[in-house]
Amino acid sequence: MSVLSQLATTADDLPEGMRRIASYIVSDPSAAVGSTINELADLSHTSPATVNRFCRRLGYTGYAELKVAIATDNGRAEQANWQQAIGSEVQPGDSLERTAAVIAGGDMLAIQQTVDQLDLKAIAAVVDALTAARRIHLYGVSGSSLAAAEMRHRLNVIGMPAWSWSDVHDGLGAAASLEPGDVLVAFSHSGRTHEAVQVLRTAAAVGAVTVAITNSTDSPLAGAADHCLLTAVNEGSLFRSQALAASHSQLFLVDLIFVAVANQNFDRSLATFEKVAQAVQPHLVDHRRR
Repeated sequence: MSVLSQLATTADDLPEGMRRIASYIVSDPSAAVGSTINELADLSHTSPATVNRFCRRLGYTGYAELKVAIATDNGRAEQANWQQAIGSEVQPGDSLERTAAVIAGGDMLAIQQTVDQLDLKAIAAVVDALTAARRIHLYGVSGSSLAAAEMRHRLNVIGMPAWSWSDVHDGLGAAASLEPGDVLVAFSHSGRTHEAVQVLRTAAAVGAVTVAITNSTDSPLAGAADHCLLTAVNEGSLFRSQALAASHSQLFLVDLIFVAVANQNFDRSLATFEKVAQAVQPHLVDHRRR
């Protein structure tokens, strides 16, 4: 029996002080895991000695060992909650709690499926190309423009020469200006967005390295690119089409590529990142002022 189930079913048989400890842990396992033994004693109106006796009664050597068991159980419970929502759809009249569970379950599954199908050789090749590029252009329309803009922002804060475009005229002009060794990354969930395909093919024609981030390997965009990185999507709601739901998987790949590129030139990336942080610091509101 898991420790949380054990506490829920046997709490009534415990002495008063231990019963309060058990009740607190069952009511908020995450808070219990984040508490020291002294904090748990205060929260349950007992003492550290009582907490130690409580741990030994459950078969644990101390509170540190009990916290590991609680964290493991709590993780399984949270996983079970969102796994139950996988494959479900939000229905009219659903509560906010169920709506949140369905959307979170679908998004977490989409990211996990994206991880499961990662082509690590393709990722490594893209990272190498970006690191060596003199110019990096990123293109996407509609929802995919958000991923392109996010990747541009992340690369900029570590000193990479990146620009993002959502207008087809701007994108075509930028692609045509590239040279061999430069990189064009095009985002399109379907891989059939005409503008994205045009921009990528224009970049390929001038010798640039081309990257497609899409959900379809059979699409025109994937077929025209040097490297194709695949996303996975779960809709989960009438108002979340696949194209709208694709953003989480796209942003996961953006994050993965960004961190890998930063690690390629760790010292330079860190130095630039810190300069950027210092530059914007004067524009942050001091929370100590009212």
